[in-house]
Parts: sequence; C-alpha cells; structure tokens
Amino acid sequence: MSRETEYTVVIPCLNEEGNIGRLVVSLKQQDSLCNVLVMDNLSTDNTKGEAELAGARVETYPGSVSDMIWLGLQHALCHRVIFMDGDWSHDPSIVPQIAEQLKIHDMVYGYREISKDSLLNRGISLLGKLQSFLLGPGIKDRMTGFFGVRLLNMPGGRIGQGPKPFLEYLVKSKPSSVIGIPYEFKKREIGESKLGRSTILFTGIFQLFRLHISKYYQFVKYISVGGSGFVVFLGLLAFFKELIGLPYFTAALIAGSISFFYNFTGHKIWTFALDDQIPLRSLPNTIWNLGHDNDDGDFDWWEWTSGLPHKRFKKTLGRHIKDLAGDGDNILSLGCGSSPVLNLFDGQKVGVDLNPEKINFFREHTNAKLMTGDIGKLTLDNFDGQKFDIILCNEVVEHLEVEDFWHAIYLVEALLKPEGRFILSTPDTSSRVGNLVEHWLHGEFHTNLMSANKMVEDIELETGLVYVESRNFLWDKIHLFVKGEHQVEEVTERMFTSV
Repeated sequence: MSRETEYTVVIPCLNEEGNIGRLVVSLKQQDSLCNVLVMDNLSTDNTKGEAELAGARVETYPGSVSDMIWLGLQHALCHRVIFMDGDWSHDPSIVPQIAEQLKIHDMVYGYREISKDSLLNRGISLLGKLQSFLLGPGIKDRMTGFFGVRLLNMPGGRIGQGPKPFLEYLVKSKPSSVIGIPYEFKKREIGESKLGRSTILFTGIFQLFRLHISKYYQFVKYISVGGSGFVVFLGLLAFFKELIGLPYFTAALIAGSISFFYNFTGHKIWTFALDDQIPLRSLPNTIWNLGHDNDDGDFDWWEWTSGLPHKRFKKTLGRHIKDLAGDGDNILSLGCGSSPVLNLFDGQKVGVDLNPEKINFFREHTNAKLMTGDIGKLTLDNFDGQKFDIILCNEVVEHLEVEDFWHAIYLVEALLKPEGRFILSTPDTSSRVGNLVEHWLHGEFHTNLMSANKMVEDIELETGLVYVESRNFLWDKIHLFVKGEHQVEEVTERMFTSV
C-alpha cells in the first residue's frame, strides 16, 4: 500500500458517540484502502474512544468545521482526501466511488439526489444553492459537505471561515475537473446538529459574499475597464462631432479607435496586471481566455470544464469528433494537449503532445498512455510498431509549418490500420467570419491556416487517405478520412523508420 493507492477519509466531529464508531467500521470494512482520520473538536462524550476502538486515527483540536477540515488536510497521509460528516447523513457506500474518481478528477462531491432532511433545512439549503449559483454553475449541490480532493491541488494556508468548506475549496483551489456522485441524504438518528440554523444562515451569507468577490475580482476589473471605455467613446464622439464639427462616421471612427486603445491599455496594466509580459498582439487572446495562457498545463482541460458560454463549443466539437470517429480498439491522438476528447473513447489510448506541462497535467486525468513529442518529427519507432484503428488530430495542424504538416499527415497514413479512420479538425479560412476571428484572436499561434477544400484535395492527392465526409461547426471543419489501399504504403512506412 502507498500514499498513491490508499486514501484518507477525514471526519470532523463533536460529540458523535453512537455514530462515529459504526461509521468508521463501515468505511474500513467496505474498502481496505481506506484510512480514517477523525478530527475531534474537544468532544465531552466518548467520541474519541469509540473512534479509536473502531480503528480510526484521532486528532483533537479546538476550532470550527473549517479549521477541522484544514487541519485534516495537514494530517492526511494520502494524496486523495475525502471529507464527510460523522452523523450518517452522508452515505458511506459511495466513498470508494469518490476515491476512484479522484484518480482522474481534481474534486469529487456527493450531491443529494434524495433528501430526507426536514422541510425547513431543505429550504435553507435551496436558498444557499440559489445564492451560490455563480460560484459553481455546473455543480449540482454547492451546499454539500461531502466531497473529496487531491491533496497536491489544495491551496496553502487556512481557508476562510464559514459553514460550507466545499465552496471555499471550489473557489480557492480552482479545480480543472469536478464531478458529482448522487446519494441519499439521511436525517441523523442519534444526537443533534451542532450548528444552529441562524449560524448557518448568517455566517453562510457572509461567506458567499466574500467568495463572490474573490472569484470575480478580475471579472469586475474587466467590466470596469470596458464600461469606462464606453464612456470614453461617448465623450469623444460628442467632442469630435458637436465641438469640432466632424461628420458623424468620421467622429465615431476616431472616437472608437481611441477608446479601443484605452481598453487595451487598461486591460494590460490593470485587469491582467499579474502577467506584465503580455505583448499587445497577445491581448485579444488573453482577454478571450480570461487571462489563461494557452501553454498552461491545464488550459485545454479548462476550456472544456469551465462552463463559460464562449468556451462551450469545445464540448460540442468533441462530440462531433467522437460521432465521426466511432469506436476502436487502439486510438492515437496527435497533439492531444490536456483535452478530455481522448477520454471519450474506450480501448487502448495513446496521446502525444509537444508541451510537457500539458502531458504531466493530463496524465493525472486519463488512463491513456502519454508521451512528449513533436508530431512534425516523430518516426514509427516512437510507437514500437503499434498500429491504430483511429487517429485524431484536432485543432493542431494550424500550428504547424507546411513541412511539419506533411510529415504529420504521412505519419498518420503509416500508423493507421487498413480501413482505419483519421479525424482532422482545423479552422477553415474559406469562412470569412472564421478567417477574421482566427487572425484576430489566434493569429500569433495559427501559422498554417488553410482552406478546408484545398487541404482535403491535397491530402487525397498525396496519400492513400480517402476523404469520407466533413462536419461544420462554427468556422471549424471536422474531416473524416479512411485509409484505403495505396501502392506506396511500404515506402511510406520506411520513411518514418529511424532516421
């Protein structure tokens, strides 16, 4: 056993005699990998003795629930840590599921699919869910106290006080991947709740207010710059038209240009001031990505899981890719990054990417075999003779120089099994809107934008890959090719043996 294979269940409790012993026994009997740590808040009954007799490790400290959870993290002996109440309101049978999901996801929580709590308590919980919506729009139960985390992802220092530590860690740790597991919430049978309803209500409201400020501080700065830029535009428009006497469209053009520069400058020196190395050319991309760097290890994963309206197209694009590709026993993703697209497939999966940070991040969120490599330089020897039913190359080729593009295409042909499928998605420059958006937002990164029709024609002409169909999504095109019989296949394979 090791820190990697085992997990710790932390149970903050106060005077839970009659509950805690049974709970510890249940947790340890159902999974031998479970270590139980009881954080006792100076109980005056036999909570400590009962927990130790059942096989738990007990640490005793004074403090709030938030303090007990933070201290539990400090004493945890494993990388995966799960928090639950000691009164049996949380179903212990789903704890192994939470632990298993923590191998892939940064945070896993239990959400109340059925609640047997009192009507008043359910009303207070519903109020909290409504007030906390913006802190986690995709979270099914933001009021939960039943959740697991990866120890390495947790922020340093104590978290803020409040009755809902899950929200604190959700906002402060900025997890890239969060998933919920349903369970039946039960009303406690022994003892009483230690937190009064008024305490939960009033301290909870203050906690939610504080967390909203923390989470959306940069967004507030973004809106402030944009709003003041609009005021600048209106003022300049009135000045040039009414006082100077310029024609309306001339005045609007000058005022718009000045206010545009004002907004760019404001975002550069204030909104995104944490990164003082952002060049002017990169600012549109930085704003589009809300300050996230394209080269960050978790960037592709964040685009999928952020829930932001202008990023939701990534999931839709992924579903189109999966529909076109179908299923296979062996799947390869060239330029996989940290995108969850590869996780949509079953079978044996291999991912390759040039960025080691993305590979290191993705390794913690997938069961695919991953390696670092430049797809414009790889040979067949890098794959030890393995052939693939499906090869994906999604939103990658627009980053490659022409020579590397053709190297990658020939490599795909050599690695595919007969009748194997190749999925290639890339922006289409024949779309006027797409061409404008891509050059404006991503021009510094996309060096090989091309017309979809021309690319398909060239690939069919130069290889044994046969075009089948395409799907349009916004200004992207997703192409499906199938490997046909080709007279120079053996020559192609020899081209990619060690050089």
